[in-house]
Amino acid sequence: MKHRVRTIFALLLTPAALALQFWAARHSELVETAYSRGIYPIIASIFSTLFGLIPISVAEVLLALAAIVILCRFFFRLVRLPKTGPIGLWHGLLKFGAFLSVLFFLFTIWQLNYHREPLAQNLNYKTGTPNKAELVALTTQEVSAINALCPLLSWNKQGHSYEAGGFNAVRARVNDAYGRLSAAEDPSNMLLPRISAYPKAVWPSGLLAHFGIEGIYVPFTFEPTVDTGYPMFLWPFDAAHESAHLKGFAREDEANYWAYLADCASPDVFFQYSGHMNALLYLANALGSTDVSALSAQLEKLDTRAKSDINSYNAYVAKNQGTLSTAASKVNDSYLKVQGQPGVMSYDAFVDLLCDRYRTQTGV
Repeated sequence: MKHRVRTIFALLLTPAALALQFWAARHSELVETAYSRGIYPIIASIFSTLFGLIPISVAEVLLALAAIVILCRFFFRLVRLPKTGPIGLWHGLLKFGAFLSVLFFLFTIWQLNYHREPLAQNLNYKTGTPNKAELVALTTQEVSAINALCPLLSWNKQGHSYEAGGFNAVRARVNDAYGRLSAAEDPSNMLLPRISAYPKAVWPSGLLAHFGIEGIYVPFTFEPTVDTGYPMFLWPFDAAHESAHLKGFAREDEANYWAYLADCASPDVFFQYSGHMNALLYLANALGSTDVSALSAQLEKLDTRAKSDINSYNAYVAKNQGTLSTAASKVNDSYLKVQGQPGVMSYDAFVDLLCDRYRTQTGV
């Protein structure tokens, strides 16, 4: 009887989660003040610190164990099927459904951050649709910043930038970058909570690349994870991006924006380079769709070493493109649209935030 009650209760968590999302979508101000700035940072800070004590991805370990347990129970049910009949199999399916229902509810708790107020609104930015002049001005700024940083970086024999300390050095500097950003942009910690992030490398490296993903935030274990199979210049940005999710910014464009600001606020030149390079990649896509000749004129000014990094990134992405990455992109697109974002185009909305900031600072 107790098992049946627990199963029913677990299954009811799914409609409860859907109702919670429905409510949150209509009360963004309350979600912002009471949850994203109130309850969530406390929860995230505790569990991020707890799971951060373990050097490897706890989520990957739990996923492997869960797969083993589920497969074992499935075969056990099949073996006992002649004795238990269809009822035994039905009970097994109900328990599996209850397990998924609990996971969905826990995931929804973090997903509430999708329904907080827009970041541009909280930063009092002058919003609008980016125009060609803004895109050219920002691209020029990023190219200049990258060119100034290139002589300060370490380059390998292949002509690619690298961090001598590897990913451990990158993950150790993320919190410092966000700390410096908070001091400059959010001294009261109203928007950026003091949640220590402990980014971890996905094992094996290159795993997520087959799905067209550079990193992933696991809300069940509060772990930002990064695929270190990608070129090294992406690592600081990816680590800061996934850490922004940990800090309560679920929208992809906003996580990108915080990652950019954090990397640029860091005293580490490799972090700065990563932030500016990623911004350039997004701006190049936006400007290229508006005026290819204007983009070409800007890229001609780019340091050849930075061009080599971009070429290595494009080659790596092309090598891993396939059915899995296409399918994953479609799934991700659908998921983002369910959360009220413009699908995978929400990543490009990062450019909108860059332009909003530029427009606000320059008064244009």
